[in-house]
Amino acid sequence: MKKNKNNKIIFAVVILCCIGIFLYIPNMHIDKDDITPSQKDKVYVESNEIIQFSNNLLNDSEKAVFSFYSFYLDSVYLKDSIEDGVYPELTNEGFYQLDRKGYLKFLDESGYFSSQFYENEKSKFDKCDDVLKSISTDEAESFAELQLPDNSCSFVFSNSWIGGQGENLDTVEVLNSSVDEVNGISVVNAVIGFKYDDGYIAYSFPKVILLRETDGWKISKIEVNFDNNGLIPASSY
Repeated sequence: MKKNKNNKIIFAVVILCCIGIFLYIPNMHIDKDDITPSQKDKVYVESNEIIQFSNNLLNDSEKAVFSFYSFYLDSVYLKDSIEDGVYPELTNEGFYQLDRKGYLKFLDESGYFSSQFYENEKSKFDKCDDVLKSISTDEAESFAELQLPDNSCSFVFSNSWIGGQGENLDTVEVLNSSVDEVNGISVVNAVIGFKYDDGYIAYSFPKVILLRETDGWKISKIEVNFDNNGLIPASSY
């Protein structure tokens, strides 16, 4: 009889504990500072004004792209023109040329880029410089007033890593990736947008190519598209 009474008491305690847990869970609040790296892959994290939709990042190359764009949108975009450090400056010879010093410094110090990234960009910059060297500046008081013969220098008028021209972009989501383990190459598709209710509206779709180096995955090329090519962002509206 006593044994049955003890069993009833234990059963009642278990029931009360379960009820307490059930009531507590809906009121749980996860502070962003308490989120571990693994948790950050499963929730969106608000860093200053940047909403980062991570959707279970699957590998280190996806994490590298997610980290880069989170940093870029939070600390560089619309705050620092370092990406456009190739903006033309008037030389002592009387023609405009791209100033690459700040750009190269950022690529080197940020830790996100492979040395191959600049090599992939160099031909584009050289072509623009060749065009600029052939243009008379006699009737132009600034670069914006130059009569450019083609679009060789069009990249200086937009943010070439997201395609923006001053839009209030504040979200990043990694969509998917493919990894060639043998050759150490990864292609990661992401989407940049701006927050809308609990999701976002997509703006551009960067395709990021990365190389695996001794200290991790590094960006070697970024191709920005404005068509999602059939990819449907899980969090977008």
